[in-house]
Amino acid sequence: MKNAKKFQSFLDAGSFLGEDFWELLTDVLPFLGPRIDVVRNNNEVFIVAEIPGIESEKDLKLNWQGQYLIIKGEYNRPYLHDKYEIIKEERFSGPFKRKIKIPDNCIPEKMKAIYKNGLLQIVIPVGGDDQAPIKNEIPVYFVDDDLNQN
Repeated sequence: MKNAKKFQSFLDAGSFLGEDFWELLTDVLPFLGPRIDVVRNNNEVFIVAEIPGIESEKDLKLNWQGQYLIIKGEYNRPYLHDKYEIIKEERFSGPFKRKIKIPDNCIPEKMKAIYKNGLLQIVIPVGGDDQAPIKNEIPVYFVDDDLNQN
């Protein structure tokens, strides 16, 4: 747990160094937040984020701020408690945040987000105005079906 506190201090440095610094740094050090793929075609932007171990909507939040999609949440490891002594600790636990710049002309009002098998899948339609309106919290549906199924 003391490593998690040190890591959180490292993440808090974003307020000093600026958010753009962390965005560039995630290309070199992808462990700063969930690993993501962002792809697009003429109709939509599709984002997949690896976020294993999320159990409910309360542990995962999506927000739209300007041209950025913010993924925030918390990794929990319920099996860690006073009954066990940690021998090796490689998995991160605690809060995480990932800020993703979204291409122009996306339509946040029609965004869909589902969480399935440790993957957050987000579809954002393309074709709106260049100045997309702010849509604060976006619901994440915990379902068993893929977004791409008809």
